[in-house]
Amino acid sequence: MIPKVKFVLPDAEYEAKILNSFARDDGWGWGAVLYKHNPGLKEALVGAKTRQDRLKAIKEKYLKKALKEKKARLTKIAKLFQADWDEINDDFMKATATIMEEKWWLKMIKARVSLCTVNPRFIEDSSMGIFYKHSPDSLLRTVAHECVHFLYFRKFKAVFPDISEKTYNGRMSLVWALSEILAPVILEQPELRKFFDKDATRYAQFEKFKLSNGRFMIKHFERLFNNNRKKGMSFTDNLKICYAEAQKFRKDIMKAAKG
Repeated sequence: MIPKVKFVLPDAEYEAKILNSFARDDGWGWGAVLYKHNPGLKEALVGAKTRQDRLKAIKEKYLKKALKEKKARLTKIAKLFQADWDEINDDFMKATATIMEEKWWLKMIKARVSLCTVNPRFIEDSSMGIFYKHSPDSLLRTVAHECVHFLYFRKFKAVFPDISEKTYNGRMSLVWALSEILAPVILEQPELRKFFDKDATRYAQFEKFKLSNGRFMIKHFERLFNNNRKKGMSFTDNLKICYAEAQKFRKDIMKAAKG
Protein backbone atom coordinates (compact mmCIF):
# COMPACT_ATOMS: atom_id res chain seq x y z
CA MET A 1 0.00 0.00 0.00
CA ILE A 2 1.19 3.51 -0.83
CA PRO A 3 -0.41 6.33 1.16
CA LYS A 4 -1.48 9.54 -0.51
CA VAL A 5 -1.05 12.94 1.10
CA LYS A 6 -4.25 14.95 0.80
CA PHE A 7 -4.09 18.72 1.31
CA VAL A 8 -7.18 20.20 2.94
CA LEU A 9 -8.28 23.42 4.61
CA PRO A 10 -8.49 23.22 8.40
CA ASP A 11 -11.54 24.25 10.36
CA ALA A 12 -11.53 26.99 12.98
CA GLU A 13 -11.37 24.49 15.84
CA TYR A 14 -8.10 23.04 14.60
CA GLU A 15 -6.58 26.42 13.83
CA ALA A 16 -7.48 27.79 17.25
CA LYS A 17 -5.93 24.82 19.04
CA ILE A 18 -2.73 24.81 16.99
CA LEU A 19 -2.23 28.58 17.12
CA ASN A 20 -2.78 28.58 20.87
CA SER A 21 -0.36 25.68 21.25
CA PHE A 22 2.54 27.51 19.60
CA ALA A 23 1.73 31.09 20.65
CA ARG A 24 4.10 30.97 23.56
CA ASP A 25 7.66 31.85 24.52
CA ASP A 26 9.11 28.37 24.91
CA GLY A 27 12.80 28.92 24.29
CA TRP A 28 12.56 27.91 20.62
CA GLY A 29 11.23 31.21 19.34
CA TRP A 30 8.10 29.69 17.80
CA GLY A 31 5.79 32.26 19.36
CA ALA A 32 7.61 35.27 17.94
CA VAL A 33 7.55 33.86 14.39
CA LEU A 34 3.89 32.90 14.72
CA TYR A 35 2.88 36.42 15.74
CA LYS A 36 4.96 37.93 12.94
CA HIS A 37 3.00 36.03 10.27
CA ASN A 38 -0.35 36.44 12.02
CA PRO A 39 -0.75 40.16 12.72
CA GLY A 40 -3.59 40.73 15.14
CA LEU A 41 -3.26 37.36 16.88
CA LYS A 42 -1.21 38.66 19.80
CA GLU A 43 -3.63 41.54 20.35
CA ALA A 44 -6.58 39.11 20.29
CA LEU A 45 -5.08 37.19 23.19
CA VAL A 46 -4.69 40.18 25.50
CA GLY A 47 -6.53 39.49 28.74
CA ALA A 48 -7.25 35.84 27.93
CA LYS A 49 -5.78 33.80 30.77
CA THR A 50 -7.31 30.32 30.73
CA ARG A 51 -7.02 27.89 27.82
CA GLN A 52 -10.72 28.17 27.07
CA ASP A 53 -10.51 31.97 27.12
CA ARG A 54 -7.57 31.87 24.73
CA LEU A 55 -9.29 29.49 22.31
CA LYS A 56 -12.42 31.61 22.33
CA ALA A 57 -10.43 34.81 21.78
CA ILE A 58 -8.47 33.29 18.87
CA LYS A 59 -11.65 32.08 17.15
CA GLU A 60 -13.74 35.19 17.68
CA LYS A 61 -11.18 37.98 17.58
CA TYR A 62 -8.76 36.61 15.00
CA LEU A 63 -9.82 33.54 13.01
CA LYS A 64 -13.33 34.64 12.14
CA LYS A 65 -11.86 37.43 10.03
CA ALA A 66 -8.54 35.87 9.02
CA LEU A 67 -9.97 32.62 7.66
CA LYS A 68 -12.67 34.44 5.75
CA GLU A 69 -10.20 36.82 4.14
CA LYS A 70 -7.72 34.06 3.28
CA LYS A 71 -10.13 31.31 2.21
CA ALA A 72 -9.68 31.85 -1.54
CA ARG A 73 -5.91 32.10 -1.17
CA LEU A 74 -5.69 28.99 1.04
CA THR A 75 -7.87 27.04 -1.39
CA LYS A 76 -5.59 27.96 -4.29
CA ILE A 77 -2.46 27.13 -2.30
CA ALA A 78 -3.86 23.75 -1.26
CA LYS A 79 -4.32 22.87 -4.95
CA LEU A 80 -0.78 24.01 -5.78
CA PHE A 81 0.67 22.06 -2.85
CA GLN A 82 -1.25 18.99 -3.98
CA ALA A 83 0.06 19.21 -7.52
CA ASP A 84 3.67 19.67 -6.39
CA TRP A 85 3.60 16.83 -3.89
CA ASP A 86 1.77 14.40 -6.18
CA GLU A 87 4.79 14.44 -8.50
CA ILE A 88 6.93 12.61 -5.93
CA ASN A 89 4.41 10.96 -3.60
CA ASP A 90 4.54 7.37 -4.83
CA ASP A 91 8.30 7.17 -5.42
CA PHE A 92 9.03 8.91 -2.13
CA MET A 93 6.78 6.59 -0.13
CA LYS A 94 8.31 3.49 -1.76
CA ALA A 95 11.86 4.69 -1.07
CA THR A 96 11.03 5.53 2.54
CA ALA A 97 9.60 2.05 3.09
CA THR A 98 12.74 0.51 1.58
CA ILE A 99 15.09 2.49 3.82
CA MET A 100 13.18 1.78 7.04
CA GLU A 101 12.38 -1.79 6.02
CA GLU A 102 8.75 -1.26 7.02
CA LYS A 103 5.59 -1.45 4.94
CA TRP A 104 3.14 1.43 4.76
CA TRP A 105 -0.26 0.65 6.22
CA LEU A 106 -1.95 4.02 5.67
CA LYS A 107 -4.20 4.90 2.76
CA MET A 108 -4.17 8.64 3.34
CA ILE A 109 -2.25 11.27 5.29
CA LYS A 110 -4.13 14.51 5.82
CA ALA A 111 -2.15 17.75 5.44
CA ARG A 112 -3.97 20.82 6.75
CA VAL A 113 -2.90 24.01 4.97
CA SER A 114 -2.65 26.23 8.02
CA LEU A 115 -1.97 29.75 9.27
CA CYS A 116 0.35 28.22 11.86
CA THR A 117 4.05 28.71 11.10
CA VAL A 118 4.97 25.44 12.84
CA ASN A 119 4.34 22.16 11.00
CA PRO A 120 3.23 19.57 13.57
CA ARG A 121 2.46 15.94 12.91
CA PHE A 122 -0.20 13.92 14.71
CA ILE A 123 0.53 10.21 14.94
CA GLU A 124 -2.90 9.40 16.38
CA ASP A 125 -4.82 10.37 13.23
CA SER A 126 -2.04 10.36 10.62
CA SER A 127 -2.26 14.06 9.90
CA MET A 128 -0.03 17.12 9.81
CA GLY A 129 -0.23 20.88 9.63
CA ILE A 130 1.54 22.73 6.80
CA PHE A 131 2.17 26.48 6.87
CA TYR A 132 0.55 28.05 3.82
CA LYS A 133 3.53 30.27 2.94
CA HIS A 134 5.94 27.44 2.09
CA SER A 135 7.90 27.72 -1.14
CA PRO A 136 7.62 24.67 -3.45
CA ASP A 137 10.90 23.07 -2.32
CA SER A 138 10.30 23.92 1.33
CA LEU A 139 6.86 22.33 1.03
CA LEU A 140 8.29 19.07 -0.32
CA ARG A 141 10.96 18.85 2.37
CA THR A 142 8.50 19.65 5.16
CA VAL A 143 5.85 17.15 4.06
CA ALA A 144 8.55 14.53 3.55
CA HIS A 145 9.90 15.14 7.06
CA GLU A 146 6.48 14.59 8.61
CA CYS A 147 5.78 11.51 6.47
CA VAL A 148 9.05 10.00 7.67
CA HIS A 149 7.78 10.37 11.24
CA PHE A 150 4.70 8.25 10.58
CA LEU A 151 6.65 5.28 9.23
CA TYR A 152 9.51 5.82 11.71
CA PHE A 153 7.21 5.47 14.70
CA ARG A 154 5.51 2.46 13.13
CA LYS A 155 8.95 0.87 13.01
CA PHE A 156 9.89 2.16 16.45
CA LYS A 157 6.78 0.50 17.91
CA ALA A 158 7.76 -2.81 16.34
CA VAL A 159 11.35 -2.57 17.62
CA PHE A 160 10.48 -1.22 21.08
CA PRO A 161 6.97 -2.52 21.85
CA ASP A 162 7.32 -1.86 25.58
CA ILE A 163 8.02 1.86 25.22
CA SER A 164 4.84 3.87 25.68
CA GLU A 165 3.48 5.73 22.67
CA LYS A 166 3.08 8.71 24.99
CA THR A 167 6.83 9.23 24.61
CA TYR A 168 6.41 9.85 20.87
CA ASN A 169 5.29 13.43 21.58
CA GLY A 170 6.67 16.24 23.68
CA ARG A 171 9.94 18.11 23.51
CA MET A 172 11.17 16.73 26.80
CA SER A 173 10.90 13.13 25.62
CA LEU A 174 14.10 11.38 24.55
CA VAL A 175 12.13 9.26 22.09
CA TRP A 176 10.69 12.38 20.45
CA ALA A 177 14.09 14.07 20.37
CA LEU A 178 15.76 11.09 18.68
CA SER A 179 13.03 11.04 16.03
CA GLU A 180 13.77 14.68 15.21
CA ILE A 181 17.50 14.02 15.14
CA LEU A 182 17.19 11.00 12.85
CA ALA A 183 14.46 12.30 10.50
CA PRO A 184 16.83 14.58 8.56
CA VAL A 185 19.48 11.85 8.58
CA ILE A 186 17.00 9.47 6.96
CA LEU A 187 15.98 12.14 4.45
CA GLU A 188 19.63 12.63 3.50
CA GLN A 189 19.97 9.03 2.34
CA PRO A 190 20.65 8.93 -1.44
CA GLU A 191 17.30 7.25 -2.17
CA LEU A 192 15.44 10.25 -0.73
CA ARG A 193 17.85 13.17 -1.17
CA LYS A 194 17.30 13.08 -4.93
CA PHE A 195 13.74 14.37 -4.53
CA PHE A 196 14.79 17.75 -3.11
CA ASP A 197 16.78 20.79 -4.19
CA LYS A 198 18.19 21.43 -0.72
CA ASP A 199 19.35 19.42 2.28
CA ALA A 200 16.81 18.27 4.84
CA THR A 201 15.74 20.84 7.41
CA ARG A 202 17.16 20.29 10.89
CA TYR A 203 16.25 21.76 14.24
CA ALA A 204 18.91 24.33 15.04
CA GLN A 205 18.72 23.31 18.71
CA PHE A 206 20.01 19.86 17.81
CA GLU A 207 22.26 20.82 14.92
CA LYS A 208 24.26 23.48 16.78
CA PHE A 209 24.42 21.73 20.16
CA LYS A 210 27.59 19.85 21.06
CA LEU A 211 27.48 16.60 22.99
CA SER A 212 29.74 16.07 25.99
CA ASN A 213 32.14 14.24 23.65
CA GLY A 214 32.66 17.50 21.75
CA ARG A 215 30.80 16.44 18.61
CA PHE A 216 27.82 18.26 17.16
CA MET A 217 24.68 16.32 18.02
CA ILE A 218 23.12 15.63 14.62
CA LYS A 219 26.51 15.10 13.00
CA HIS A 220 27.30 12.50 15.65
CA PHE A 221 24.13 10.50 15.01
CA GLU A 222 24.44 11.00 11.27
CA ARG A 223 27.90 9.46 11.31
CA LEU A 224 26.70 6.58 13.49
CA PHE A 225 23.63 5.84 11.37
CA ASN A 226 25.46 6.10 8.05
CA ASN A 227 28.39 3.95 9.15
CA ASN A 228 26.01 1.26 10.35
CA ARG A 229 24.10 1.38 7.06
CA LYS A 230 27.30 1.13 5.03
CA LYS A 231 28.11 -2.05 6.94
CA GLY A 232 24.84 -3.53 5.72
CA MET A 233 23.17 -3.34 9.12
CA SER A 234 19.39 -3.66 9.18
CA PHE A 235 17.32 -0.58 10.03
CA THR A 236 16.08 -2.39 13.14
CA ASP A 237 19.57 -2.94 14.51
CA ASN A 238 20.62 0.55 13.45
CA LEU A 239 17.69 2.02 15.36
CA LYS A 240 18.56 -0.03 18.45
CA ILE A 241 22.11 1.27 18.41
CA CYS A 242 21.01 4.88 17.83
CA TYR A 243 18.51 4.68 20.70
CA ALA A 244 21.18 3.22 23.01
CA GLU A 245 23.45 6.09 22.00
CA ALA A 246 20.66 8.58 22.74
CA GLN A 247 20.25 7.10 26.20
CA LYS A 248 23.99 7.47 26.71
CA PHE A 249 23.74 11.20 25.94
CA ARG A 250 20.30 11.73 27.51
CA LYS A 251 21.36 14.75 29.59
CA ASP A 252 22.89 16.50 26.59
CA ILE A 253 19.89 15.82 24.36
CA MET A 254 17.38 16.99 26.97
CA LYS A 255 19.41 20.15 27.52
CA ALA A 256 19.28 20.89 23.81
CA ALA A 257 15.55 20.14 23.71
CA LYS A 258 14.89 22.87 26.29
CA GLY A 259 16.17 25.41 23.78
